[in-house]
Amino acid sequence: MDKDLLIKDFEKNYNVKINNFNVIKEDNGLVLNLDDKYILKEMNERDFKATKLFESYYKFVKGFRKAIYVSDNNSYMVYEFIEEDRNVDYNKIKIFNQIYDLVKEERRYESESYGYLFEDNKTWYQFLADEVDYSIKQLNDKLDTKIVLKALKIVKKEKIEPFLLHGDLGVHNFIVKDKIINTIDPIGVVGDYLYDFYYAILSNYSITDNLDIEFVLSYFDRKLKYKKALFIVVYFIRMVRAYKYNKTDYELFLSDYKYLSLK
Repeated sequence: MDKDLLIKDFEKNYNVKINNFNVIKEDNGLVLNLDDKYILKEMNERDFKATKLFESYYKFVKGFRKAIYVSDNNSYMVYEFIEEDRNVDYNKIKIFNQIYDLVKEERRYESESYGYLFEDNKTWYQFLADEVDYSIKQLNDKLDTKIVLKALKIVKKEKIEPFLLHGDLGVHNFIVKDKIINTIDPIGVVGDYLYDFYYAILSNYSITDNLDIEFVLSYFDRKLKYKKALFIVVYFIRMVRAYKYNKTDYELFLSDYKYLSLK
């Protein structure tokens, strides 16, 4: 929808007058800053449904931001604008424990399939294997994949309860205000909550820098062998994401990758 039509629709239905706007993003869905008061996000049908379900499911969890207005035509949502803290230092334990506390709020979700909401009909293993396969293709087989493929075999053997996950938890979707995390832009994934935990702490190298893997794996009371295997799978996925979006982090993750072990 045209940005002017979106704004007029919001003005009419929310009974406000918008004087100025800035375009934050145009590709893959329009995002507008309206008067430094509201953030309007246009979404495709699948993302709209997934976001709406996620926000409803976790409506009492403070760390997951909720829309203040949901369009009647299922095309956009509007959020309160938050002025973020400047020069945020993702310094290890404080941010680490906030992520842990947030993931602990995630709950079981009744579903016979795993993966992206309203899109996938997979097992947990199939979802992860597809993510790894996609990651391998991004680097044209430049990385040694032996350990991540072995890790996938371990994950395959584990029976996993379905939880409703954010699916893209990480610093790129954190708004930090007064040193407190607020999360935005859930993708909506059915899977293991440990995935969200590892995905988030591996979203920026500084979060886990100088933390040994034994410390990371001490979080959550689950089988150690499975936790280690899933950590390696998510590490690989995140490392390849960094190759696309943050080359500095990619080089740092890559330097540690060779030390990962399933032993």
